[in-house]
Amino acid sequence: MKRILFLFSLMLCSLLSLSAQDTYLAPEGKDGELIYIPFPVAITVDGDMSDWANIEKHTVTSGPYNSGTPDNNGQFSFAVAADMENLYILMYMPDKMIIGGRHGKDYWNEDSFEFYVNFSGDLDAQKYTDGIVQVNVNATNLSNDDPYNLSLVGVRFEEEGYYVWGHAFKMEGGWGIEVAMKLDNNIVPYHGFTVGMQFQINGATKQDRDTKLIWSKYDGSDVSWKTPRLFGSAVFFEVGSTDIPKPQRQNTPKVIERKTIPLEKLPKIRVNQVGYLPSAPKTAVYVSEASEPLEWKLLNSEGEEVASGETIPSGIDESSQDPVHKIDLTKFTKEGTGYVLKIGENTSFPFDIRKDIYTQMKKDAVSYFYLNRCGIAITSDYIDEQWTHGPFFASDKNIKPFAGKDYVGNIWPERDYTLDAGKGWFDAGDYGKYVVNGGISVWSLLNLYERNPKAFGDSDLKIPEAGNDIPDILDEVKWEMDFFLGMQ
Repeated sequence: MKRILFLFSLMLCSLLSLSAQDTYLAPEGKDGELIYIPFPVAITVDGDMSDWANIEKHTVTSGPYNSGTPDNNGQFSFAVAADMENLYILMYMPDKMIIGGRHGKDYWNEDSFEFYVNFSGDLDAQKYTDGIVQVNVNATNLSNDDPYNLSLVGVRFEEEGYYVWGHAFKMEGGWGIEVAMKLDNNIVPYHGFTVGMQFQINGATKQDRDTKLIWSKYDGSDVSWKTPRLFGSAVFFEVGSTDIPKPQRQNTPKVIERKTIPLEKLPKIRVNQVGYLPSAPKTAVYVSEASEPLEWKLLNSEGEEVASGETIPSGIDESSQDPVHKIDLTKFTKEGTGYVLKIGENTSFPFDIRKDIYTQMKKDAVSYFYLNRCGIAITSDYIDEQWTHGPFFASDKNIKPFAGKDYVGNIWPERDYTLDAGKGWFDAGDYGKYVVNGGISVWSLLNLYERNPKAFGDSDLKIPEAGNDIPDILDEVKWEMDFFLGMQ
């Protein structure tokens, strides 16, 4: 298990007295997959970390993207403990410029800590249900002296009685949080009790979030906010026990090895890594403060120069606030793979120039609808395993129409029939099905087919109906149409 790393964490050693500790109160876990929660442990929620000296700290340096500097949002550490009433969480990170309160309630877009807990007993849950909660603690709490009035956002923790209180505190080189989550409304810890947990931070080094680090190695696509199955495992360990309980979890997800490139190691020459169409405009960007044009060269996959020109100094880019030069490759139309742009010693990522670079995109776009089907299991026969789940709302196949007073006062009578609304597509991420939104989507797909019937044939998509001699796009539309018809 990773220990305290880099300069920021070294500064904590004297505070936490880790060098004098040979043992922890609970067994070591497994990096990115498993932690043990010692209990009952006396923790005073006051922002003083000395209570945590005998509790293992877990350090995270990877995620979807990283500022690249260990002393500025480039890592974070966390620890977890409990007593019989509360779960205690300590999280801290190095941060040269703490940014909070600049994005309204969008605390995900600035410095903040997030933790997730699945108390439901179903660690394979694919969606948030009773007992699965998310909490975001943001940097505006550094100016808050009331531990019971933290500025928090998240999912389900308040309405289910998992109340959170505590402190955000500054420390040399960064900041952290020490919080408690109330358990005794719902949970009584016991030795071996297994829950799902996830920890992550958002970091902003200038204005908007440019760092997101995630602990669980099961979540390689940053989707824990909607898919709790990708949380790691946490096992309660009664202090003093001689046996080490194994996680009560049968089907752990696949470990995803993340490849994180620090910002300072990204190429200064930025290209469209999807590629370019031969006859379309082709623009690249070079990050440079030079005021004069610079010579660029285009190399093929053999390293041979096939085109050259001069950059166009273009000032500060409005979105990234970087000084940039533009590179126009439009006149070069030869198809090929593995092209590289070069300016001095700087090179770009390899890219292709091909007519078919967007061919797969249409299939990927239409595959969205299968992923959002209601009433059918989404299986690994058609999609990556991490996105699979059982049939959502299968009970909609046999439902009675609404009866009683609606929100505007209309009275609807009881009816002696049921409706089959079991199919259809979910709208966005809220698991609702709407005729208006579904109708425009149905029209869009049918219009696409009418304009270009050869664009989608049978077996072009990975869906259960492939191979039935009907174009797959029409099979997909029928899933939504059956929902419309079933409600009539």
